Amino acid sequence: MFHSYMLTVGIFLPLLTGGSIVLVKSLHPPRNALQEIVRRQTTVLPAIPQFYRNLVGAPMNGSLPCRMCVSGSAPLPAQVLQEFEAKFQMPLIEGYGLSEASPVVTKNPLGGRRKPGSIGLPIPHVEVSIQDDTGRELGAHEIGELCVRGGNVMQGYWNQPEETAKVMRRGWLLTGDIGYRDADGYYFITDRKKDMLLVNGINVYPREIEEILYQFPGVKEAAVVGKPDSRKGEQTIAFVAANDGVALEERALQQFVRGRLADYKVPRRVVLLAALPRNATGKVLKTALRELAVAE
Repeated sequence: MFHSYMLTVGIFLPLLTGGSIVLVKSLHPPRNALQEIVRRQTTVLPAIPQFYRNLVGAPMNGSLPCRMCVSGSAPLPAQVLQEFEAKFQMPLIEGYGLSEASPVVTKNPLGGRRKPGSIGLPIPHVEVSIQDDTGRELGAHEIGELCVRGGNVMQGYWNQPEETAKVMRRGWLLTGDIGYRDADGYYFITDRKKDMLLVNGINVYPREIEEILYQFPGVKEAAVVGKPDSRKGEQTIAFVAANDGVALEERALQQFVRGRLADYKVPRRVVLLAALPRNATGKVLKTALRELAVAE
């Protein structure tokens, strides 16, 4: 329970509202978690995107008792959201938060309009702003850094004033996430600032490519990183894991992306792995993938 999302949403919130908490020892294999959800008649399920991805591919008899499911901790691919809701016929709510502004900054409304791929609207008493590097607020559909201000923002990193100064600007927390706001006020994350690639002097956002790869039949996991290139600056390298029993081909995946994105965004290599490396909270370890990309 060292992770702020699960500690607050999974533990503190039900305690505050008088709910019961069902702790599942392991989410693997998915059928064991499904059995426990049904046996305990769980009504709200908070989990990470990878778990929902696994549920989509898991055999299921009957329906889930949940009234809603909540995804957090990492970006939820739009394809996973759509497949999950089609299979289980229940809302999967994506939100956004970070340890420095815990636990929630924005979320898609349960009863209102939800937009696949969006992190939703700011929660009450929290302000969100898309800003450029100088702190100027950008307009709708302009891409910049997502900044947060409100009572959920940390006071600072413990005994690290210099590190704190790097992420605070005139009361705003600089999240390090790149995104935009649409005309309806919904926010979208394009990528992590540190994960953005520069190919032939053009900004390339790995998540855009990953979302396309997730649409390819049989793709279970996808991640894109950069590999240093003396001519282009960086090459895009994709790492993909397939669903059980599915054989994927590099050329077919490249052609699939080429038909949907500009040529400079097409991965120069697609490396097939049994599974992507992840940390304890389910986030893909892109540092490890960058090391693999250099070795390719």
